[in-house]
Amino acid sequence: MAGDKINDVKPIIIEKFDGKGNFTLWQSKIKNVLIQQDLQHAILGMEKKPEETTDAQWKQMDVKATSSIELHLANNVILNVDGNMNAKETRAKIEKVYRVKTLSNKLFLKDELLNLRMEEGGNLQDHLSRF
Repeated sequence: MAGDKINDVKPIIIEKFDGKGNFTLWQSKIKNVLIQQDLQHAILGMEKKPEETTDAQWKQMDVKATSSIELHLANNVILNVDGNMNAKETRAKIEKVYRVKTLSNKLFLKDELLNLRMEEGGNLQDHLSRF
């Protein structure tokens, strides 16, 4: 059966980053999307391509990774991205603009922490994971 193959890729749906939500969480999710698509080498700091990868394959990986990142950005955020950047540059640009520096991100995280409550009879491990 086709569904039994490890290489079958199922669509991964994450919310588009709009500049207001938790950037760190979105960034972690997008990294995992790229890992699932076997494109992590394009963003994880590899300055040169792996030996077994041709130049054409390396370029294709970068184009796909850049596309995946941009497809998970809201219109107002994508305006901060220059269309001529590679995946690593795109990721760095978005991180520079939105990583924890924004007031909304800080307020979101503070609100999440202040409203964190363990449900009565809830699982302690689940609560600690959320924390």
